[in-house]
Amino acid sequence: MKFPCLCGRTLSNAGSPNLTEHFLLSSVGVERLQDLINEYTAHGRFTEWADSWEESGAIEVWKCSDCQRLYVSPKDGFDKVVVYKVEQVGI
Repeated sequence: MKFPCLCGRTLSNAGSPNLTEHFLLSSVGVERLQDLINEYTAHGRFTEWADSWEESGAIEVWKCSDCQRLYVSPKDGFDKVVVYKVEQVGI
């Protein structure tokens, strides 16, 4: 999938792995992901571990390498994407 960033750069997740697509996990999500992977590996179901990202509650985020904007949940459809622009660097 690809789409244009507001700065003009084209974002794409065509290559895997890539530097555009990221996943956000809460601390609860990290624990859930670890539990799911342990469960799958304990039962020899190594091919199913990738499904654990979604089951753990991971949120997909795309990051523009030019302007650093974040596009949160692009897989849910462009009408539901939340866009964050860098407001400040440092506190």
